[in-house]
Amino acid sequence: MLAHVDAGKTTTTEQMLFHAGQIRRAGRVDDGTARTDYLDVERTRGISVRAATTALPWKEHLINLVDTPGHTDFAAEVERALRVIDGAVLILSAVEGVQAHTETLWHALRARGIPTLLFINKLDRNGADPHKVLEQVRTVLTNRCVVVQTVPATEHELHEVLPIDSADLLEQLAEWDEESLVRWVAGDSQAVERDPVMGRVGYVRLYSGELSVRDTVRVAGRPEPVRIVQIRKHLADRTLDISRIGTGDLAALCGLTGVRAGDVLADEDPHLGVDYLADVRELNLTVMGTVQVEVTQAVLQSRFGLTAHFDPPTVMYREAPVGVGEWESSYFLGNSYAILRFRIEPGPPGSGLTYVNETRHDKLRPQFEAEAARVGLETIQHGMSGWPVTDAVVTLVYGEHDEHLLVSTVGDYTICAPMAIMGALAQAGTRLLEPLYAFRLSVPEEAAGRVLGELAAMRATMEMPSSARGRLLVAGIVPVATSVAFGARLGGLAGGRGIWTTDPAGYQPAPPGTAAIRQRNGVNPLDTQRYLLHVRKAMR
Repeated sequence: MLAHVDAGKTTTTEQMLFHAGQIRRAGRVDDGTARTDYLDVERTRGISVRAATTALPWKEHLINLVDTPGHTDFAAEVERALRVIDGAVLILSAVEGVQAHTETLWHALRARGIPTLLFINKLDRNGADPHKVLEQVRTVLTNRCVVVQTVPATEHELHEVLPIDSADLLEQLAEWDEESLVRWVAGDSQAVERDPVMGRVGYVRLYSGELSVRDTVRVAGRPEPVRIVQIRKHLADRTLDISRIGTGDLAALCGLTGVRAGDVLADEDPHLGVDYLADVRELNLTVMGTVQVEVTQAVLQSRFGLTAHFDPPTVMYREAPVGVGEWESSYFLGNSYAILRFRIEPGPPGSGLTYVNETRHDKLRPQFEAEAARVGLETIQHGMSGWPVTDAVVTLVYGEHDEHLLVSTVGDYTICAPMAIMGALAQAGTRLLEPLYAFRLSVPEEAAGRVLGELAAMRATMEMPSSARGRLLVAGIVPVATSVAFGARLGGLAGGRGIWTTDPAGYQPAPPGTAAIRQRNGVNPLDTQRYLLHVRKAMR
C-alpha cells in the first residue's frame, strides 16, 4: 500500500482487515487506533514512519500486505518494501488527486516493473471529483490506465461499487499489448527492527523453499550462519508464533544476530546517518527531511527519555581532487615505527572513491596495509573543507615496517595514515561539489511565467517544456541548495495546483565563491604537532 501522506493509505488497510474479518472494528489514524501504526510516535503524530506488515485471508487466498509511510522523509522504508512485493496499490485522494509524492512513487513502481492498481479514495469528502483525478492520472502519470470499477455518485451519496464492462477492458488491453490480452483471457528483509525481548527481528519474504524454527541460514557476505529462533506472523492487531513459512510468505524472523544493511535484509533506516564530533560532544545526523528529524526527537524521548535539540539543516556538499598529489609520512616514537606514501588523483565524475594498493608484502605486512587503507579512506570523509571526498583514485604507493626489530604495530599505521592521506590531498587540491536534484514539475499553464522565472533563478537546467490538457510539464536538473524550499513556495506560485517531485541526481562543481565549510571530526592531521599530541592523548 503506497500513497502521498494523508491520502488514506493506513485507513484503507484498516478497512481491508475489517472486511476480511481480521478485526472487529476498523481503527482510525487520528485516534491512534490503527493496527499498523504501532509506534508511539506514529499514534501521537497520526502518520506512518515505518513499513508495517500484516496478513488477511480473502477468497481462499492469504494476502501479505505491507503498509508503507507516505511522507517523503521515510522513502527508505518504501524502497525496502518494493524489493519484496508482487504488486502495489497506489492510493489517490479524490480531493487532492495526484500529489507530489504520488508521482515519485509511480516512477519508482515503473522502474521496477511492479503491477499497480490505482485506488481513488475519500470519495465521500466535500470536493471529491474522481473524474478530475482520472484526468490528472492520464496527464501526469500515464495514459495507459483503464477503469475497472466505479461508483454512481460522488461526495456523500455513495451506494455501491460497479464493475466496468469486461468487453471495454479487453478492447483497451488489446490496443496496448496483445500479450497482456492473452494473459487476461487465459487467467494466467524488508526491514530489521529491535524487539525488547527477542532482540533483532528481521522481516523477510521467502522466494523459494521453506524456513522452519531452529533452521540455520546463511546471509550473503557473512561467513557465519544465523539460527532462526522464532517465526512470527502479524495478523491485524495480534502476532502469531508459527513453526514454518513457505514460498511467497512475509514473516518476522527472530535470532538474526549481526545482520546489517545490505545483507539481503535491510537494517533500520539507512538514510539516518550518525557522525559523532568528539571534540565538541555533538552528533551530526544525515536525514531526508525535517519530519524525520522531528520523529527522531520523538523516538529518543519515548524510548530513552532524552530531549534532543537540532540546529537548522545543512546541505551536504562533496569535494573532488583537481590535481595529483603524493605525500609520504612517517611515525617514530620509542618502539613505534611506520612509513606510508599515498597518491591521490582525480577519478571519472560519479565514480566515487577507488582504492589501489601498490605496496609489496615484504615491505608492508598485509594487516598493516589493510589498516592504512581503512583509516586513510575514513580520514578523507573530511576533506580540505570538511566534506567527504569523491571522484578520486587513492593509491597506497609505498609502505614500510621495521623488519629487523619487529616492533611495528597496527596502531602505528592508524596514526600514520591520516597524515599521509591528508598531505596528498592538500597537494592535489580540491574543488567543492554541490548536490543536484532531478525534478519534474507540473503546473497550470497560467502559472508558467512565474514558475519558469523561479526555476531560472534557482540555476535550473531545463528540458523543453511541454503542455497537455492545460498544464505545463517541465523536467530538468536543479541544485539542492537553491531549491530546498521551492516545494513550500510552489503552492503560492501555482494556486495550490502545482506538483513538484525530486530525486537525487549526483553532484556538479559549485559556483566560484561558494562558502561551505564543515566542521572536522577531530584534529586535522595536516597540523602535525597538534594531531600527534591529540592521538597520544597528550592534549585536551
